[in-house]
Amino acid sequence: MAIWWNAVSGGAFYTRWSALTSLIVAALFSVPTVGTPDLDGYLRAVAVAALGWLPLAALIVPVVVAELRSRHAPLRGALVILSLVVVSALRPGINDTLSRALFDVTPTGAPMARVLTNLATALALFSIVAVITSRHAASRAAKARLDIAFTHLRADGTARAEHARRLRQAIVDTADSLRVERDAMLAGTIDFDGVRAYADRVRGASHRLDALVRAAPQAGVDAGGSVSAGRGEQSRPHTRATHGPLRLPAPPWLSVLGLYGCVCFPFAVVVGGPFIAATGVLGGLLLDLATGAVLRRGAPATRRIAVFVATWASSGTVMAVLTILLLPGIGFLAAVPVLAVPVVAVLLSLCRDALQRVRRDEERAATSLVDAATRSAAAAHRADAESARAVDVLHGRVQGACVVFAAAVDERAAEPADASAFIARTDRAFDELIAPQPAATISVRTALGELVGAWSSVLDVAVRLDPVAEAALDTASPERVVDIVVSTVNEAFVNAVKHSAARRARVEVEPSPHAGGIVLVRVSAPGSLDPRARRGLGSASARVFADGGEVVFERRIAVIRQHVSGVTQVGPWIT
Repeated sequence: MAIWWNAVSGGAFYTRWSALTSLIVAALFSVPTVGTPDLDGYLRAVAVAALGWLPLAALIVPVVVAELRSRHAPLRGALVILSLVVVSALRPGINDTLSRALFDVTPTGAPMARVLTNLATALALFSIVAVITSRHAASRAAKARLDIAFTHLRADGTARAEHARRLRQAIVDTADSLRVERDAMLAGTIDFDGVRAYADRVRGASHRLDALVRAAPQAGVDAGGSVSAGRGEQSRPHTRATHGPLRLPAPPWLSVLGLYGCVCFPFAVVVGGPFIAATGVLGGLLLDLATGAVLRRGAPATRRIAVFVATWASSGTVMAVLTILLLPGIGFLAAVPVLAVPVVAVLLSLCRDALQRVRRDEERAATSLVDAATRSAAAAHRADAESARAVDVLHGRVQGACVVFAAAVDERAAEPADASAFIARTDRAFDELIAPQPAATISVRTALGELVGAWSSVLDVAVRLDPVAEAALDTASPERVVDIVVSTVNEAFVNAVKHSAARRARVEVEPSPHAGGIVLVRVSAPGSLDPRARRGLGSASARVFADGGEVVFERRIAVIRQHVSGVTQVGPWIT
């Protein structure tokens, strides 16, 4: 229902596709009964219906203009539905006038039944086409926003990875250079001033590495518990939705002939009575089940348009035979379902494929976006870890070895044992710099800072990390907590980009005011709540809700669980 209402009130209900489809359906299937029910009468009815479509289409033009200009969705929806009612009510009179003017024949049929048939046909037809077009339009818009964000994140991630590579090479080069300088110092006269000069070179090398780290774009958490990252100038690269070949999946069960039966029901009641009409609808539903079973038996066949159309045309032929058996005097109109049923099936199949394709495209783009952000944050973490380790080794261990060696040679002449110990200590330090070490466990604060930095080219983000919540999360299995927090914020950022043009967000991590041992991770961004955001949640612990002019994505993480044995265990659980 939400998808239907979004299509009705979305501002693009009437399009060239709905106009074309309505002309085909009005001129070939939903025709008045002009004269005798034979081929000649049917062709006259086609001419009347095609000409009658023109003034009705002209009446819709002002509605299209008003629909495009209106900024209020409820008003647009009411205007669309009202226009369908008006057009359905006017169509019998227009057709009658044309029929009398062209053929001097007044079409038969109860006026109310004709109006209801027109209304059911128009509502179903335009709604299906509107869902198809609106979903594809929404998919293109969302995918374009995701593609733009992905372009920025991928460029940022590439830059961070390149920076990490340069930093790694600089660390290796520094270790090799300092080793050569150490050997040169030891090959000459060893005294206090020489060792001190070498220690100064070590200190200078560590400062250069530190400056290289600071040259990279970063975002961090300050002492007050906030994270900030600016968004640079953004360009809009050309993006184009890539779709695979046209697919016609089997329509939902009972939808094709169920819809066809509902549209024809008022006419069937007038011509044959309620029992005949109900029998026809029931027969159509059974036939729909059989046709759906045939299509689903061979999944590849549903991707071949010719097979799909032929299967439903066969179903339409059977429906035509059933119509003749129930209404022997209907004449040539009994042949209408031979073409009408495949058309309805194709429209419903395209509608279903549009919904599936939209979901697939958005999921694929969202996955790429999350991967790009994760890779960028990981590159930043590697660079930070490398720099911290290198500075620590140079400042602490290498310079410490220099201090000990300098003190020894200041009191007396250097002995071979002193030089050997100095070489052994510095070699171990240099070897550790050259050989990559496993990254240390990352804290929630650091992880948030690096993730915000990865997204900084797309979003202006502010983060408030409550000290109590931070301590609880870092205590509760840090590796698992980081995964949960990062995936939560990533998912919320993707939704913010996908469903809104907003380019700012706020992240809050705080204890739950209502439950002990629960930490709330909440991401807020300007925008309106999209129904798909609720359905896309993969966890019962997460919820999406509107708060003023913002959409809030919230997840609950339980960091303490009390067992029945009375033993309190700490760990992250998503409640």
